[in-house]
Amino acid sequence: MESGTNLDGYEILRDAGVRFVLIGGSEVSVHSILTLLDVHAVGFGLALVALTAAAWRLRRPEPEPVVRSATTPGALPD
Repeated sequence: MESGTNLDGYEILRDAGVRFVLIGGSEVSVHSILTLLDVHAVGFGLALVALTAAAWRLRRPEPEPVVRSATTPGALPD
């Protein structure tokens, strides 16, 4: 049996036809593994950026409004 194709723990997947469909052939090519790696790297990267942006947006304090009065230095005259 080829490395990475051991499906002994999955009773329903023991059929050779099911395993052929799941793996996409009788062997996994280098191109398939590299494509899978690329897709996961980009997907996890985008998810990490989105979660970081959401967390930063939720945790960022709101700026306090600037209120000018007549006693404030630099206030404009009425």
